[in-house]
Amino acid sequence: MAVRALPFLLIASLPSVSLGQPPSPPASPEEPPGTGVIVGQVIDPGTGRGVPGAIVTISAGVAGPSQLPPPSSTPLPQSMTTADGRFLFRDLRAGRYTINSTKSGYLTGSYGARRPGGGSAPIELEDGEHVTDIVVPVWKWGAITGTVVDEAAEPVVGLEVRALRRSIVSGRRQFVMGASATTDDRGTYRIAGLSPGDYVVAVVVAQTWYPSEVAETYRDAMNANDPNRNALMSAFMESGGFPPFPGSPTTLQIGSSVHSLRGPTPPQAADEARLFVYPTTFFPAARAIGEATVIPLRSGEERSGIDFDLKPIRTTRVSGSVIGPDGPAAHVALRLESGGDDVSQPEPDASTVTNAAGAFTFAAVTPGQYTLRVSRIPRGQPSGTPVTIVQSGSGMMISSVAGPAGPVSIPIPTDPTLWASMPVTVRQGPLSGLTINLQTGSRVRGRIEFEGTTERPDATAMQRIGIMFEPANGRMDFRSSPPARVEANGDFSTGGFIGGRYILRQPFAPGGWYLKEARYEGQDLSTTPINLEGKDLNGVTVVFTDRPTDLSGTVRSSQGAGDADATVLIFPVEEDAWQSAGSNTRRMRAVRASKTGSYKALGLPAGDYYVAAVPDEMVVDWQDPRVLGSLARDASRVSLDDGERKTQDLRTQSKR
Repeated sequence: MAVRALPFLLIASLPSVSLGQPPSPPASPEEPPGTGVIVGQVIDPGTGRGVPGAIVTISAGVAGPSQLPPPSSTPLPQSMTTADGRFLFRDLRAGRYTINSTKSGYLTGSYGARRPGGGSAPIELEDGEHVTDIVVPVWKWGAITGTVVDEAAEPVVGLEVRALRRSIVSGRRQFVMGASATTDDRGTYRIAGLSPGDYVVAVVVAQTWYPSEVAETYRDAMNANDPNRNALMSAFMESGGFPPFPGSPTTLQIGSSVHSLRGPTPPQAADEARLFVYPTTFFPAARAIGEATVIPLRSGEERSGIDFDLKPIRTTRVSGSVIGPDGPAAHVALRLESGGDDVSQPEPDASTVTNAAGAFTFAAVTPGQYTLRVSRIPRGQPSGTPVTIVQSGSGMMISSVAGPAGPVSIPIPTDPTLWASMPVTVRQGPLSGLTINLQTGSRVRGRIEFEGTTERPDATAMQRIGIMFEPANGRMDFRSSPPARVEANGDFSTGGFIGGRYILRQPFAPGGWYLKEARYEGQDLSTTPINLEGKDLNGVTVVFTDRPTDLSGTVRSSQGAGDADATVLIFPVEEDAWQSAGSNTRRMRAVRASKTGSYKALGLPAGDYYVAAVPDEMVVDWQDPRVLGSLARDASRVSLDDGERKTQDLRTQSKR
């Protein structure tokens, strides 16, 4: 929906107090007051009306192709909108600004956004310029409501219900956590604060089982302030839950296992071999996410009647043993996960830890296809940061004393990371005798180098350079991504990785430097995933350059004018690079055009690209390979060499 423009406002006739303008900050002697003015309105695109009481924030010094100087080092004020949603900023110096707006019940809005969650556009203000037509859209949150009843049509109380939002992650459609709510005494839930999009709604049941002896050992270790508690706590956290305590109202003793209760449990038979659970259910009554009904949600919409009628299912036992390099692996975390790469859920379907003899049991598993993941991640404490753990009743307080300012010292554990993964099919009968052999996680070692004439980072700055490896499927997990330690001389090393395909990420480059590549045996690990399984990687070279690639140009509409409403999409020509390149691949960019239609993209890796300009409304799920294939047909093709500057003007593609 197009937002309506503000009529021209005569600045001299608008007292600042009438538009909620706070006092301007005093200028320093080096910074004389500015003379620019920005006037605008915050609106709800659903109604076209102004939004009162919204907080409007103006930020200066936005990066981009503008030649305007940084406007000021003085903090800029905020403004609250009037009854019709208007705001005013005055005494502004020349420069580039962004304007954002927040209000309870609405998504954060930005000037230039054309859709919920869309990108912002900068305002380029000249000396003494009065900009009077700024419109900042804010979209209302949506909500999903319903009820949950059991097999007797009684309300299910205290059960978590989740809304999973369909998204594109690493080139694949996945469902990621949106928000959740808990049923009340009527069995009613209301999931609020949802951004517009497509959702599936699920009652997620996560079964947490621990051997009774392990729970008792942990309780005794906590009471005795035993150092072994930290190792047990790590195992509990890796399994996806926190430790149960026998006798606690939140746990249930069943045979030789302790069940940590999360929500209701159906009535049980006396026979331990006939346990029943309410299974994970996707609306309306599906066991698999692929069979769920997708619920489209518009801005400000409340979808009601998303009801669940839970039926208990008989479960079975899954048991076996875990063997490490030195024999049976005690107190190792195990996770049963369903859903594959289609759903990114924060916890497993079932979890447990092994006992002192390396044996494990999942006491109540519903039939289905699972992946069994096992891990032991060594824990390290940052050097120079002492930590004190104090037990207080049933809780635990962790306090730390920060060390002196200086280089970041990340400890790399000497103990190995151990892991295993295997598919498991669970049917009606017990599944026993599984033997899982742990593998040792691969480590990465290498060196950072710099190409160019810019001054190299000093020793402290060198040790603060961040290097990490991200799972190529885009599913981040603390178990899978150990940090890297960078030494003052540029050498770096990591802890052990759980087996899988990874891609190197460098989130923060030193000032004036850009990541060029991460070389290993002729492969660039920052653009192409590598399988970290079975061997260490030694000799990785991470190269920074002060001569980044520079792709720029002007986007023009069909009438030939600069198109300020366009977004430039840049993606590789190789179709196999559209997937499994992590959640934020270096070779894909979305860049908003300026008010003159100009755009700039710095630091793209050398290679061949498609470049397409589209209306910003089309930039929804644009990294979907099907969308990229459609865009490629009318896109321009550009080749970039290392350090090359290239200009590519574009025409905005028509809406599809």
